Amino acid sequence: MNPEQEDDQESTENEVKSKLTDSEILNAIETKASESYGYMSSTLNAEREQALDYYLGKPYGNEVDGRSQVVTRDTLETIEWMLPSLLKIFTAGDKAVEFTPKGAEDVDAAEQETSYVNHIVMQQNDSFMTMYTFFKDALLMKTGYVKVYWDTKEDVIEDNYANLSEEELVMLAQDKGVEIVSAEQTELGYNITVKRVTKTGKVCIEPVPPEEILVDMACRKVDLSDANYVEHRTKKTISDIRLMGFDVEDNIADYDENSDDGGIAEARNLYDEDAEGYEGADPSTRMVWFRDVTMRIDSDGDGIAELMRYYIVGDKILYRGKAENIYYAALCPLPMPHRHVGLSLADLVQDVQLIRSTIMRQYLDGLYLSNNGRYAISDRVNLDDMLVSRPGGIVRVQGDPGMAILPLVHPNTGAGAIEGLTYLDSQKEARTGITKYNQGLDANSLNKTATGINQIMGAAQQRMELVARIFAESGVKRMFQLTHELLKKHADKATIFRLNNKWVPVDPRQWQTRTDMTIAVGLGTGNKDAQLAHLMSILQVQREAMAIGVSTPKNIYSAAKRLAENAGFSDGNEFFTDPEQQQPQQPQANPLLEVEQVKQQGKMQTKQMDLQAEQQKFVAETELEKQKMAVDYQQKKELEQMQIISNERIKAAEIEASKEAKLMELAAGIISAQIGSTQSVDDTTKIDQAGMVDPNMEVIREVMQSIQGMASALSAPKYIVRDANGRAVGVQSQI
Repeated sequence: MNPEQEDDQESTENEVKSKLTDSEILNAIETKASESYGYMSSTLNAEREQALDYYLGKPYGNEVDGRSQVVTRDTLETIEWMLPSLLKIFTAGDKAVEFTPKGAEDVDAAEQETSYVNHIVMQQNDSFMTMYTFFKDALLMKTGYVKVYWDTKEDVIEDNYANLSEEELVMLAQDKGVEIVSAEQTELGYNITVKRVTKTGKVCIEPVPPEEILVDMACRKVDLSDANYVEHRTKKTISDIRLMGFDVEDNIADYDENSDDGGIAEARNLYDEDAEGYEGADPSTRMVWFRDVTMRIDSDGDGIAELMRYYIVGDKILYRGKAENIYYAALCPLPMPHRHVGLSLADLVQDVQLIRSTIMRQYLDGLYLSNNGRYAISDRVNLDDMLVSRPGGIVRVQGDPGMAILPLVHPNTGAGAIEGLTYLDSQKEARTGITKYNQGLDANSLNKTATGINQIMGAAQQRMELVARIFAESGVKRMFQLTHELLKKHADKATIFRLNNKWVPVDPRQWQTRTDMTIAVGLGTGNKDAQLAHLMSILQVQREAMAIGVSTPKNIYSAAKRLAENAGFSDGNEFFTDPEQQQPQQPQANPLLEVEQVKQQGKMQTKQMDLQAEQQKFVAETELEKQKMAVDYQQKKELEQMQIISNERIKAAEIEASKEAKLMELAAGIISAQIGSTQSVDDTTKIDQAGMVDPNMEVIREVMQSIQGMASALSAPKYIVRDANGRAVGVQSQI
């Protein structure tokens, strides 16, 4: 399906029956077209044609034969020097615009829509070349245009099946999108050919040549959303129109009156690209003007002008229906207040280019004269020799040459020409902001102060940033809004999209209507080097701010992502991960890896068991040592107690021995008193044994027995008496 055919051509739901006749509609369209910018040989078309000629360096038409005909390329240089910076601003990152959430609950949805719409514009479409053409048309021809539309494409695939059963044939015929083209029954089954038709739709963004667009002069701004009349006229073949679904005849009339674009098409043709083909060679390839008209008109007679859309070839209306919107985006580098068409960058330098070309021609003519001067000669000089100017050439003269040849003196005006060219360069720089410094061409910039160079470059940067901001707030913003609107209206299914390194489902049918968006192009913050310095400073402050809780990992991630984008990488997620999106990753199954992991786990378990055994051994040894120390301490205490008791026993024995000695001494005194001081105990014993018993011997014997009993008690073994807690409390004799 041709890109011009949108969803409203695929169905007849939007088609309306007009109360106006076709001739009345065509008359209204022609009236509006004649009051539009760019209609036929208008002044606007003439200026656009001239801008193209200046850009391409074509002759001015005032050249003189035999004189210098050089043409400087100031228009080309100015535009081509500004384009790289503008394109870098819009295409360096992965998000040129960002939709603004309507509330706290809309943050995630707005982020998803922002990423998906940027993906559609920047990646699904050829965004770089689209913006290159879009911007270049505006810088050169006052306004640039892109057409945003929904294109539905049908893919047809034919398959052959052999020997199908009746059940298989029925099942295949019930498949959605399958059409049986042919069928043949054989002894083995059915042989069939089927055709599968698959419809896919997408948003297309196509740059449109400015000379093909007509805009109502009543439009008071660059944006076309409120325009009363917009027409896109372009050349199409009869075959292309038929592919759009319209039945047209080979000899359908063309609209020749509307084919004049002021010569812009011829100005573009460097090699006769738009040359007409041979008539009658193939009727289906005949080129005719196809007019896509969107206008506000009271087609139903209710007194209110509705937004309608018409497709017209010649004097035949091929399609009419209600228009959902005006699907064109426009931009202008130097817009004029309250006007759709403003000034281009070429308008600022065309007069400078003409003057510089004139001075350059004169300078070169003077240089030619200096190298090949004119002479006054007499008839004695050979004229042919004088007309041939070559190094070492001979001039034949009759007589004295000094009297026959007189050189004509020409003033040297080269210095004045160079000064004039330098002055014109400064004028061009002041108008456009494109200087030698931001071009890297000034050989004397090293001799200037760094502050002065920064001020000059800063002023030039501001001029360029102003143009970029105008582009962003007009055509670029409108292009993204239309893309969002078409996705919301015409997407028929959800899709899977990668967002922040995660695959998430996206269903544009559930989106909200978006009108607010932020142009995330980094304008107003200096050049790339300055932005890099700012971002590095922010990261340093954030690291310190985390300690006091005024910065979060999400803040640091945002700054780091901007840092990567500032460095020229389209996706900062390649280097940094959103902390809010981090999830544990599940490793993929790998048998060899699992075996190795099992081995490592076994080794770790063995090591852990050895470590536990060592710990248990250490605990046991420590406990044993504690018990040993406790036993030693207890034994020591008991030995000390025993020593004390032993000392007490010795002391008691000494006391008893002293008592026994005293008793013996007392007994001896008693015995001495009884038997006399001259007899001993042995004598007494002898007397007793002889039967010679003294009456006092009984008393002595009793005393001796008492003394012996006391001595036995003192010499008997003792043991320690302890209480319930095991402490020694006394000594007890074992007798």
